[in-house]
Parts: sequence; C-alpha cells; structure tokens
Amino acid sequence: MRRIFFVCALTIAAAGCSQRRPDTGFEAIQGNAHALTGHDLTWRLGESTACGGQPAQLPGGKQLSLNDAVELALLNNPSLQATYEELGLANADVMQAGIFKNPVIYADGKFPNQPGMGVKSDLSLAFDFIDLILIPLRKKVEGLRFEAAKTRIVSEVVKAVAETDQAWFQLAAEQAKLDARKKLLESAEASAEFAQKLAKSGNMAELSTIPRVAAVHQAKLDLSRQEFEASRAREKLSRLMGVNAAPAAPATPATPASSVEWSVARRLPELPASDGLPGADEVVAAALQARLDLETQRQEIAVLEKTRGLKAWGVYTAAQLGAASEHEPDHVWLTGPSLQLDLPLFNRGQADRARLEAQLRLTRQKLAAMEADARSEVRELLLRLSTGRAAVDYYLKTVLPLRQRAVDLTLEQYNIMTMSALDLLDAKHEQLLAEIELTDATRDYWQTRVELARATGGNLGRLMNQADAPAPTSGNAGPETQPDPK
Repeated sequence: MRRIFFVCALTIAAAGCSQRRPDTGFEAIQGNAHALTGHDLTWRLGESTACGGQPAQLPGGKQLSLNDAVELALLNNPSLQATYEELGLANADVMQAGIFKNPVIYADGKFPNQPGMGVKSDLSLAFDFIDLILIPLRKKVEGLRFEAAKTRIVSEVVKAVAETDQAWFQLAAEQAKLDARKKLLESAEASAEFAQKLAKSGNMAELSTIPRVAAVHQAKLDLSRQEFEASRAREKLSRLMGVNAAPAAPATPATPASSVEWSVARRLPELPASDGLPGADEVVAAALQARLDLETQRQEIAVLEKTRGLKAWGVYTAAQLGAASEHEPDHVWLTGPSLQLDLPLFNRGQADRARLEAQLRLTRQKLAAMEADARSEVRELLLRLSTGRAAVDYYLKTVLPLRQRAVDLTLEQYNIMTMSALDLLDAKHEQLLAEIELTDATRDYWQTRVELARATGGNLGRLMNQADAPAPTSGNAGPETQPDPK
C-alpha cells in the first residue's frame, strides 16, 4: 500500500514541476516590430476600449502626422489588440504540452455471501508512460507553433501600419481634392453668372449659357461626391486609429479622449528626391528572406516535420504502467506492478501519418506558390512605383507649368481686353482639374511605396518618414498648411 502512495506522490510532484509558465514572448515581438516599423507596441492586457478602457490621448495640436496616426492605431486598434491574445493561446498550448496526464486510480470491493469471511478489494494506480516519453517532443512541437504565432503577430503589426499609412495618405488626398472641388464650383458659378449677364445684355446667345449653367450643377454633384469620399476616408482612418471620426468639442474631464477633434494635413507631402531602392533582383531577394507570411509558412512546415516524430508513436495508442494491490479475505495484501497495453492490431496510426504527409506536401506547395506570388508582387510594385514617380514628375514639370502659362497669358489678354473673363475662368478651371489629377498621382505613389514596404516585410526600412516633413509650397493641390506638430 505504501508503494502505491509513493508512486502517486512522485507523479504529483513531477506534474507540478511541469506546469512552469513559459515566457509570453511579447518582448520579442516588440523588438521585431520596432525594427521593422520604428514604432513601439503596447499590449493592453485585460483592457478593452469597448469595456471601459480609454484610448490613447491625441496630440496637443490635434493635427495628426503620419507617425501620430500609426502610434494611435498600434495602441487603440481593437483588432490588433485581439491579435496579441493569440500569444495567450499559444502560451497555453506550450504549458499543456509539458503537463503529464493525470494518473488513474481504480478501486473495487467484493463482499462475501457468507458470514465470517473478509471483504476482497482491489486498488491500483496507473499512468500513461507513453505520454511521459512524448512530453519533450510535444514541447518542441508546441514551441515551434509558439514561434510561428509570434511571427504571425508581427506580420499583423506590419499590415496594420501599412493600412494606417495608406488611410492617412488617402484622407490627405481626398481633403486636398475637396478644396480643389470647392474652387471649381466657385469658378463654375462665376462663369455661369457672368455668361447670364452677357445674355441678358444681348452680348451672348442664351444657348451659349446653358453649358456653363450645366457645369455648375455638375460641379455641385462632383463636390457632393468628393465630400462623401473625404468622409469615408476619415471614417476608415478613425477605425484604424480607434478614435471617433466626427469632430467634437474640446475634451472635458467627462469627455473621452477619442471625442477630441482631430485632423490631418489637407495636402500630400512632396516626393523624395529619389526612391533610394536597390535593383529589382535585390529587392525580390530581400522580400523572400524577410516577408513574414513566408516565414510563417516555413515555420508551419517545420512544425509538421517535427510532428512526424509524434505520429511515429501512433502505433502505441495507450500504455499504462502502475501498481496494483489486492486485499484477500484472509487480510493479506498482495502488491505488484501493473501494465495495460492496447494491441495495435487494426489502428496503427496509419491514417494519421498519411494525413500528416498530405498536409506537409500541401504546405510546401503553398509556400512555393506564395514565393512565386511574392516575386511577382514586388516586381509589379516596383514598376508601379517608377511609373507613379514619372507621372508625378510629368505633371509637375510639364502639365501644370503649361496650365499656369495658359492662365498667365489669358490674364494678360484679359487685361488688354482681347479675351473675356470667361476665357480666364476656363483657363483656371483646367488648371484646377490638373491639380486634382496631380493629387491622385501623388497619392498613388505614396500608397504604392507603403505597399512595397509591406510586400518586402518591412526590411526596406521605414519609407514614409518624408510624410512628417512640412508640406510643399507648390505642386500639390490644396491650400498651404503648417508643418505637422510633433
């Protein structure tokens, strides 16, 4: 009997030692994310903005630079905070891999049907010794899964930064276009009003005024659509940052920080002097090495390969080793070892091993397909980036100077009364349209640059630092603004 209790005590002590909590791994995630994005991460463990947690305070100037927006998104975005909880799940799996199965105690008693005879009883304690053998291998498998979970989380952080960057550029562009659309409406209204005055004085046919009046209505429709696009871009950025989109009164002690009015610059930053990128082959090679989705897939292959070692033991489906004691009616205890073993006559784990091999081949093929897609994506983004830069340069160096020259010459002719105010308004109208097109081209360039940074796993460094520089004094649509407060 004492032997059984001794075995039980050893089992409980070993199980207690195996429950040591592993490292959460968030410190490693913070380091990797900072190296790729230049931003720090905060895991608001136990907090939720939906359940009383407060979002981050907005900067004092309330005009958010690109970095401000990303910082808010990394702190407030509930989807990103939910992604961090995958660490808790992976952590629990690592803990479970090192815990022994509970021992099994079996007891029964048999009562005699004649008086004077003692009760016969059986008592046994057993544990699955195959499970004990497999613990180190299970811990290695779950450790690999834990590393894969950390890689996935860093990948989600890079994705969240890219989405916030693109949303910031989109909002800045839509606001710049909104300002241009307002000027177009003012120009169209002035042109229609002047044309109608000429028609009333008999200096213009009524038929000639109709296109200008129609242009006013078209400008109103265009402005309405642009207001919607600006509002939609604002809502998207606010969702990513975890703050309210609608402007509100300044915050009070009873007002959440997310209700404070905020804005972004109403124009896009100018392009850097050069892209500063290596050749296409070097960029593609760097992307294949650094992309976190590819690394996650490689880690999944490593997990499956290590799992094959576990499945090799599948033929031994159950094996329990322990001690048993039997109490005879003459009050004698018989104690000895016990063994219970399933005979692998039918189920020898062949189905599990076949499934694992199929999963391994499938995962390797997925990795090959993802690598092919990554090569193509990076090459396409590099082409889009160079094409976008060429388009912006063409607008800045050719289209806009021509439009400005047309306005200047028309103004000269207007001053000597050889051209009318309508001609001057038309020239200005074409210039505003060209500025809107330049804004679209500039936005496309910056968003492509953001996408290229994401597609290369962030190893090209933080490409968007120029967005925090003062807005240019010429070249982009929209009124001049002060530099973003830092």
